Parts: sequence; C-alpha cells; structure tokens
Amino acid sequence: MPRFLDLFLYEIRQSKDKIKKLLTISKGKLQLYESLFPKYWNSLPDIQYFKGEVFAVDSSDGIIEYRDGVVIHVCRALALSNTRKECRELKVNIFYDPRKRNDLVIFRSRMREHMEHLVSLKCLNNYNEDLNSRVLLLDGSLYGRMSHVPKDSEIPGYQSFMLDYIETYSNLLKKSKEKNIPIIGVSKDSRSRLLGRILLTHKLKNYLTRSSLNSETETAILSSWSEIWKRPRNALRKIEKLSKETTIPSEIKEVFKEALTSRPDIQIISSLIKEPGYTTPLILGIPTPALDPLLYALESGTLETYVENNFSKALVEEGEEIVEKAKKILLKIFEYPAIYMFYYIPGKNEIPLRIDVPGWTLGFNYHMDDVKSYETLYSENKLEWILNMLNSFYAGPKHYNVLLEEVDLKVKLKQRNLITIYESALMKELKMLIEHTRDVRRVKYP
Repeated sequence: MPRFLDLFLYEIRQSKDKIKKLLTISKGKLQLYESLFPKYWNSLPDIQYFKGEVFAVDSSDGIIEYRDGVVIHVCRALALSNTRKECRELKVNIFYDPRKRNDLVIFRSRMREHMEHLVSLKCLNNYNEDLNSRVLLLDGSLYGRMSHVPKDSEIPGYQSFMLDYIETYSNLLKKSKEKNIPIIGVSKDSRSRLLGRILLTHKLKNYLTRSSLNSETETAILSSWSEIWKRPRNALRKIEKLSKETTIPSEIKEVFKEALTSRPDIQIISSLIKEPGYTTPLILGIPTPALDPLLYALESGTLETYVENNFSKALVEEGEEIVEKAKKILLKIFEYPAIYMFYYIPGKNEIPLRIDVPGWTLGFNYHMDDVKSYETLYSENKLEWILNMLNSFYAGPKHYNVLLEEVDLKVKLKQRNLITIYESALMKELKMLIEHTRDVRRVKYP
C-alpha cells in the first residue's frame, strides 16, 4: 500500500457525508432555484461562420528562490491570434522574500494579470484594420480585476505596484472602446454567486407574498436579507430576534440558510441544466465590499488620508510624491465601464463558463458607478454576435476555446525551463554562481 494511503482513506471515510453534501445539491435545496431559473436561461443561437480576427491572451510565471532570501520572479504573457500573429511581454522582478507567503501568492497573481494587460495593449495596435469583427479574449474575469483593493503590495521594492496595475488596466479598457475592439473575459473556474443570490432574492419575495406576515415583519426580514451578503452574523441575529417575537415560516428560514452556504453559480447551473445555452446577462456596478472604503474616501473628501493609510510603505519607498500620483490614478477606478456577466455552456454536459464583457459592447454605455440594478436591457444582436464568436472556437468536450487553449500551452513556464534556461542565462550574464534555498537543493534518494 502506498505510504499514507491508509490515513487518507480514514480521513475520507470520516468526512464522507460532508464531501457528498458539498459536491451535490439536495432536492430540497435545488427547489429554491429551479422554478425561477428558466427565466434566466436561453438556448444558443444557430452557429454561423465567424469572420474576424481574435487575439487570445494568457500568462504564466515562476520563481527562483536563493539562499540569501532573494527571489527572482519571471513573469511572461503571450497573445496569439487566429491569423497566427503573436505579441509577447516578459518582466523580471527581483526582491527579498516577503514575511508572509500569501503576499507573494497575491503579488504573482496580480503581476500575471498586469502582464496580460500590457500585452493586450500591444495587440490593439496589431489588428487588421480592414476587418470589422475584432475581439480580444482574456483568460479570467474582467470584473475580478476591478475588485482588487488598492493598497501596498507587501513586496519590498514594489509597494506601489497596484497603482501601475490600475493605470494600465484603465488605459486598456479605454483604448479598446476607442478602437471598438471588445475585450471578453472567459473564466472556466468562476466562484461567483451573483445569479444564485438573485434567484434566492426572488424566492424570498415570493414566499413573503404568500405568507400571512404583517408588513412590518416583512420589512424587517428584507432588511436582514440586504445585510446577509456583507454582515451575515448581524443578519442572523436580527432573524433570531424576530423569530422570538413572531413565527417566521420555515421556508423563509431555509432561504437564509442557503444564502450562507456560499454555493457557486456553476454548481447550481450544472445541477439544473445539461444542454448548451447561456444565462441572461447581468450588469455589475462598483465591487462591494472591496471598494467601499475607497468610495467612502472619495465621497467624504478623505482620499489623501486613504492613500496615506493604504500606501504607507510605498510612501517610505518612493516619498511624498506618491500621494498625488495615487490620488489621480485611484479616480480612474470609477471610470471603469460597467460589466455584463453571463454563463455560457458551449456543449452538452460541459462546465458553465463565466463570460465578462464591457457594458458598451451590449449597449450600456456607462461607468460602473452608474449601475442601479443587476437587471437591465441589452442588445440581443450584439450578444448573439459574441456567442457566435465563442461557439466558433469550441471544439468539443474539454476544449471550450481552442485559441485560449493554444496560448495557454505556449505561454506555460515550467520550473525545469526556468532553472535550465533562464537561470543559466542569468548566471552567465552576472558571471557568478548563485546557490538556491535548501528547498531546491534537496537530495534525491535513489
């Protein structure tokens, strides 16, 4: 028996019920969604030949850790078009290992996205101007990139990095609109819960309409519901207090319990539908609660204080001039376009993909702080055009987008190549031998 397998099996058997509960949705829970879901589900249009130029963008990175506590971070991005054009970008970051390992994980993730933005800007100047249909595909969520909290990176020497990130992303979004080249974010592992929240909200209101509760109790329940996403403990306390004062139907309590499970949309959709199709697009405004402190600082006139508190280490590294730079760049966040989000299933039994598109591509020509409701009108013709483009790159099970798949394969940075190619070139350039940390120098036993 492989070493530790017996312990693994013991743990699995101990947690069997919990694992099954997370991997599936019970019939009772599914009933909270299934009656309302058809309102948001649509069949795919007939696939037509897509004639246009599409760039797909992805990134990869790796680190080499040296025994003196120095980290060399190599990050690269690649854009590949269906007309066989390429754009490349690579950056080397050198710094002392941060105290918290999670800070390095976050920095690497943000840097990969930043490199994708830089290479995307190059792409916008490389399209065939004679073609009307031009698209840029990004691997990941557009909205997620708008939700990062602006603050010190916690990486020595790169504390103000998020300011460069925001400025570059803002320039990319503006330039793509000027050139009328839609940027489309494709996420194959989204953990978004927005659609589920909307379905549960409608279900709660339906239950309240059918109940015999008085208007004062209904208002109190809806008030608790509005808090459950930001302050769940507070919302539960209100419901518990209300339950002592009056009888709240069990079905209403079930909606609250389900809201606290953090069930992702893709699990709900996969449990309800197996056929190709897409959900009705929802429009997204300012990310909350991530940007609430920044929004408050802007509205209260305390933006400078926000910068001093959130970029205190950048101030030490770069001096007071960073304050004015930050104040100008942070305002660009509220110039980001509103984002439409929908889920798309390209083939039978496929995992739902999350698709993000700037509002202007579907007719909503406003910034994200102009959004008042998740549900708004959109251009069905433009949406059909986007779906047709996505369908054109679908190549059967597990090949949801062959262009994104190809660029992922080409940009992937393997640790072996990082050591044998990049590190060798580094030592030749420096004319010195550099020793790794103990982790990398471990002995391999025969």
